[in-house]
Amino acid sequence: MSDDPTKTLPEPRYDTQPGITAVLDRINALGENLTQQINNLRTEVVERLALVADQLSTLNAKIDVLNDEMLTLKADQKKHSKRIDELERKVS
Repeated sequence: MSDDPTKTLPEPRYDTQPGITAVLDRINALGENLTQQINNLRTEVVERLALVADQLSTLNAKIDVLNDEMLTLKADQKKHSKRIDELERKVS
């Protein structure tokens, strides 16, 4: 008797290869489907990020304009406040 235990196994009654091949084909199809969905999502995310970046750029420009306007307003206000203080001193 041989020391190899597989020598004593009986021959399989049926071929499992077609079933394994079918399962592998389905797994591969699922993988391809998931890859396609991921690629579609990636494309959509990139497009949306580009839109958000554009909107943020516009918002930054508006904030810069608002900041400039506020600084000008505050400077004018300070100038007028000094003039009013001087006029009040002259009147008193």
